[in-house]
This record gives sequence, structure tokens and C-alpha cells, in this order.
Amino acid sequence: METKAQLNKPYTEKQRLDFIVQQNHNKGYLIEETEEALLAKGYTEEELADLQNQQRAKEFFNTSLGYVKRKVEMTTGDVRDFLFDIKPTLAVGVPIITYNANGSQNRDVLVTQDFLDECDRQIYFDFYGIYPQVEVNDD
Repeated sequence: METKAQLNKPYTEKQRLDFIVQQNHNKGYLIEETEEALLAKGYTEEELADLQNQQRAKEFFNTSLGYVKRKVEMTTGDVRDFLFDIKPTLAVGVPIITYNANGSQNRDVLVTQDFLDECDRQIYFDFYGIYPQVEVNDD
């Protein structure tokens, strides 16, 4: 985190409260008080990008067909886990909803055997924390 704004001592109680409202309530920065100043701290662009990537990894996993939502809302309103509830029912050639990197839905995507294999590798990664080794045939 980096310092985004600073209010040096001495300051009045009104200045302190105004600073907190402006920097924390309005901008979402973390407020830290030191002996010399009141600091408003926020994430750097790199830290923010890392947090967004971590959040995306919780919500999606990436495949050769695009990003797949881990939790899928069904037309009934039920929420299902893609890898454990939906993937076992899929077959090659079935249409599937995937997304590109900016979150837009891809069109006319059909399940492939590679996709099913990637889903199995993702389950392995989620459980063990590493991807399984993949054998490559150079026929």
C-alpha cells in the first residue's frame, strides 16, 4: 500500500474528521495515524491488479474455450458448482457458456475433449494446489 493523502499535525478535530470522511468514506482508503500525521493509504495499481486477478481466479477458471464461471446460476435460481455439478453431465459437442478476459460472454462455444481434460486438471489444481503433469504425444 502507498500513501495517497496525508494530514500533518497539528490539525483540528474538524480537519481530522473531514480528512477521514473524504479519504476513507468517500475514497475507500485505509486511515493510519502516526505521531506526525494522519495517513490515507491505498493500493498501488499493481497491487490492485493482483487483487483483481485473485478475485477472478475465485470466480472463474481459464480454459482453451475461455473463462468459465465456477458458480453457475441455473434458470431455476439454484447456484451450482461448475466443476462438480455441471461438468460431469457434459459431453463433447454440447454448447457451453464461456467468457473472454473482459467478462463478455463468448458465443457458439462447444465442449471439446481438451476442455473436459482442462476441467479435470483444474479440479486437481483446486485440490492439490499444483497442476498435474500432462503427457504430450509427438506422433
